[in-house]
Amino acid sequence: MFRVAAEVVHLHVGTRLIKVPQHGYVIVAWKAPASSVSPRRPPIAGVSGDGVNLTELGPDSHLDSLTWASLERG
Repeated sequence: MFRVAAEVVHLHVGTRLIKVPQHGYVIVAWKAPASSVSPRRPPIAGVSGDGVNLTELGPDSHLDSLTWASLERG
């Protein structure tokens, strides 16, 4: 489950584009290949209404790129 900012209109999850409801909560499910020993989450990006990637969450990341940038500045 993800809670996203109001600026995020879609989540780009792997090859899927998922519309974010106005309340900002999104549940995303994915399936790892059967041969995968350690299943990995697909890359996830928060996309604005004009198609710009606002932030990204990599397969092995625990924090998104925007949060990391904020922490590094602080």
